[in-house]
Parts: sequence; structure tokens; C-alpha cells
Amino acid sequence: MDYVTVFDTPTPIPLIEQLRPEVYAKGGDYTPEMLAETEAVEAYGGRVSILDYVAERSTTAMVQRIRNGEGVSVSGIATADRTPADRACRGPR
Repeated sequence: MDYVTVFDTPTPIPLIEQLRPEVYAKGGDYTPEMLAETEAVEAYGGRVSILDYVAERSTTAMVQRIRNGEGVSVSGIATADRTPADRACRGPR
């Protein structure tokens, strides 16, 4: 994986068309047919890859833990334990 990003549009299609990832990955709670962006990815020759669903690692579960003040573990470092300076130097992870 080269990048993980956020987007502020209803779908990631504008960002996908700009970045043109070779592989666009989504969690196993999706199918390519469910995704509006599948057509955009395939239009330039990219492919949509559906990864295995792992409940404890889903974005939804991570967001809920953050909202609950629990933090999340990324690369062995709990985000709740990272200082602002550490986050600024290493990025948000």
C-alpha cells in the first residue's frame, strides 16, 4: 500500500481519477458492484481489490474506538499514547 487518504466529496471518484491507483482496495464488507468508484478505476485500467473483512480492524471500528477515547494501535503504537510532536514528525499514521 502506498497511500491512505481522506476525501471531502460524496465519493472518492475525483481523487481516484487524479491519482489513478493501480489497485484500489476496500474492505470485505463491500463488493466491486456496490462501489460507485469501480467504473472509474476500471476505466483507466486499474483494478478494485476486496480485502478480507476483519471486524477489529475495520475503519468503522477504529473510528468508534477513537470517539470512545480508546485510541487505536497503528504499527504497534497506540495513537492515544502518541504526543502531538510525535504525530507531527511521523504523520497521522
